[in-house]
Order: sequence, then C-alpha cells, then structure tokens
Amino acid sequence: MPAELDKSGGEFNSIKIAKGVYASLGTISKITDMSNHPDLKREVFRRNDGEPFQLCIEVEYEREDGAKWSTRFFGDWKQDTVTGKIKGWKAFANGVQAFFEKFYGDEKEVGKLLNDNWTIGPNIIDPLIGRKFYRISYINGIKDDGKGRYKDWNQIFLEDATIEEMQDAWAKISIRMKSYVPDAVDELEKMKENTDTSFDYGANTVTKEEEEEFEL
Repeated sequence: MPAELDKSGGEFNSIKIAKGVYASLGTISKITDMSNHPDLKREVFRRNDGEPFQLCIEVEYEREDGAKWSTRFFGDWKQDTVTGKIKGWKAFANGVQAFFEKFYGDEKEVGKLLNDNWTIGPNIIDPLIGRKFYRISYINGIKDDGKGRYKDWNQIFLEDATIEEMQDAWAKISIRMKSYVPDAVDELEKMKENTDTSFDYGANTVTKEEEEEFEL
C-alpha cells in the first residue's frame, strides 16, 4: 500500500479565526538572534527602511504540510540616554519578550535565561527547538497579481490553545488594527466570481465566429 498522500486544497492545517484571519501550527526548527547590541561585534541588521533593529529574533518553523516558513519578532532595549548602556528590555509592544513568555511562563522566567548584558543566548533559544506554536496571519490587502496580501500578527499561541482562545484575543485587538483589511476578502471573492463567469462553458461558450472576430 502506498504512503498516505497530503490532503489536497492547500492550507489544510490552517484554522479560520475570523474573516481573512488564519492560524497555522508550526514546529520551530531554528531561532536566530538578530538584535543589535553594543557588546555584539557583528553585522548590523536593519529594517527595510535602513533603521537598525534593536531587539529582533527570526524564528524558522515547519508547518504540518511540510512547508518551511520564517517570521520575525521585534522589541526595544531600555537604554541609558547618556552612556548608551543597555539596562533591560522595554515591555511595551515587545514581540520578542511576548514570544519567549508564551513558552517560559512570565517575564521573570525569561529574565533568568538571558545573558548578564540582556542579550539572547543558547540558554533561552535551545530548549525551544522542536516546540510547536500557532502563528496568526491576517489579510492586509490585495497584491498587484490579484492575490491576498497577508501579515503576521506578533502574538503567538501554544499548541494546546483553543480556537475560542485565539478568536477572543483577536476580537479584542483587531478593532484597533488599521493594517487589518477584512473588506479585501469580499473584493477577492468578487474577482473570483468574475473570473469564473468568463470560463468557456454553457452560456459563456465562445463560438468559432465570435472567437475569430475577437482575435481580429
């Protein structure tokens, strides 16, 4: 008997959370620290606009369908404005801290695993390789090729999270997210309907004469 085939249709491992919002379960394969810290003598990593990162990790993971993906989480340092010395992490909108807190429980446990100069090392990264988490992607608009454009939410959920838990969290935050464009789903559906009705069948069948006239 041959091996079991993957389910057709794509995104079979995605869970619909809301309109144009999906959760996908992935297994962490690698975590790379891309933070820029005064003590780290290495290449400076920058955003698309050229601004250097402060705190940043890139998480590579594999979804249940075998597809390999990566996503980045960002945060900021607490820094002495005079000396430039790093004094800790800013908690506000810190995706890096939130990521680690999901796995380790709270900020105290995360702090215990950091290096003395607040940098990220093997102590906090290595135990997470092989762990699973849900990544939430939401529709952000329509690309030039007519396909949906999606962004990753900076909040993750552990493997045992329920759909209701993810839906509740999304409902609370999405009303303030300007980057979430649910109306794009309706536009994509309209575009699909227009494409479907242009197929060469039934009432839309093109006769030879019509076809020739069109080509002229």
